[in-house]
Amino acid sequence: MSLRPYQTPVKPSSLAIWAVRGTALCAVGLGTFLTWHSYGGGSVPGCSMEGFDCGALLSSRWSKWFNIPVSFVGLLIYALIFSFSWLVTRVSKPFVCQLGWWLLTPLVLVALGAGLWFSGLQFYLGKFCLYCLLIHSCGLVIAFIVLRNLPLRPRCTGSPDSHVGGHVLGMGQASAVAPTVGPLSQVSVTGGFDRLRLTLLGCMTCLGILLLVTGQMLSSATTFEISEIDDFTGPPPSEAGLGQPVSTSLEEPGSVSLGGTGPASSTSPAPQKTKPPQEHTPTASNASEFEEILALKPVVRPERFVKLLARVPEMNVGEQPLLGNSDARHILFEFMSYTCPICRKLHPFIDAARQRYGDQIAIIVRPVPLHKKCNKYVQKNNKIHEFSCHYTRLALAVWHAAPKTFPLFHEYMLEDEKEIPSLQDAIDYAGDLIGRDRLETELKDPEVLDLVQDSIQLLKDSGDKLPTLYFGYKKITGVPTSTDRLYRAFERTLRVKPLNDVIETSAQDLPSG
Repeated sequence: MSLRPYQTPVKPSSLAIWAVRGTALCAVGLGTFLTWHSYGGGSVPGCSMEGFDCGALLSSRWSKWFNIPVSFVGLLIYALIFSFSWLVTRVSKPFVCQLGWWLLTPLVLVALGAGLWFSGLQFYLGKFCLYCLLIHSCGLVIAFIVLRNLPLRPRCTGSPDSHVGGHVLGMGQASAVAPTVGPLSQVSVTGGFDRLRLTLLGCMTCLGILLLVTGQMLSSATTFEISEIDDFTGPPPSEAGLGQPVSTSLEEPGSVSLGGTGPASSTSPAPQKTKPPQEHTPTASNASEFEEILALKPVVRPERFVKLLARVPEMNVGEQPLLGNSDARHILFEFMSYTCPICRKLHPFIDAARQRYGDQIAIIVRPVPLHKKCNKYVQKNNKIHEFSCHYTRLALAVWHAAPKTFPLFHEYMLEDEKEIPSLQDAIDYAGDLIGRDRLETELKDPEVLDLVQDSIQLLKDSGDKLPTLYFGYKKITGVPTSTDRLYRAFERTLRVKPLNDVIETSAQDLPSG
């Protein structure tokens, strides 16, 4: 890449180079914004417009490169483009200038290819991110300017004086004596890009894009993290904000229809079951017994207070939706939603842990709806969450009427990882568990509506995402790669043992003979 003394490059046009720098800085700013939201979570401002769903894209596997946010990789590329743009203006040092072009051009081509790849991917997924498209537009503008002004030098013949300054397409001024410009194959290897060097640049670009796509393919759709719960020293949030009825932001109580007609019985956009599992469905006699017991005896809730989260007051285990025995040695706490795909993937792991440890653990479950109709913190509705408010109220209504039947309904809703029961099937099953008349009454109960809002506020105050499982002084977010990893976390933190080990230990402690 050495230059002869008489082949000093021409200084690029100030307008072109500053356009590259300004556009690159815009892309760096947008990339920083998206990276901050990728790590910090929450909804992305400005993405609530119709047709845009930044949250869905930022939480997908395609937003990660080897589990690093792609936006972070993008901002690094554009920061380097901005930096290398200063090298191509160092015409007084030909080697530095030429090195600048060799570093700048591949990065620009990778940014262009990545922009085309991500734009096509968004069209394929049917989900669009406004800020992502703006970054890709920046890449397109930069690529147009740089490629339009890429230095292509003619073969140097004749006296040195006839080639002072050479020729740069679209950049700077040509020398007084115009050199002869031949086909691209005759462009000199010295001082510019000939066919061989352009081919090499193309190979470097393809390699960069291939590395990008490979990193995305190897990234998991969700991240699994075990971390300690923050120990807040400040005062907990006011209890007044956790129990107030906010029924005006919910659907009207009668909107969850128990009949087979009407809007509530329409099919959800997500895949749905058509029939409840046979093993979960109580017989007619059992349903009558439920109605009879509920009509004659009030629900007696045992008292056991535990403090699970630093930001909220202690809870009475008997007054919470619970999986397991309220006398369990360890009480865990889970935020989830029945329409959350990641929550549904986590459920089999939790179910396996419950079977492994038995009554050593019990889990308080707080379902959180993900629809604007009942959750004021949701900025944009997603079709998969269309009946999220209904499912949450049904689950809490079943628990409120008969706490021991809540695990049955909870398991029914999450039995299939990919298929959500239809709304009408869920209503029918809940009615079979506690009686249809009792279900209709519970759906209108202010305590059920308050509990929905309480769960929403608790999740908001915690600052965590769905799903999150708290155990001891630690919490789990996302889905583990294996049950063994979850088991190790429980056994190291809670000092629990598998039921087989507990039985064997107890047998050894029994007196002989």
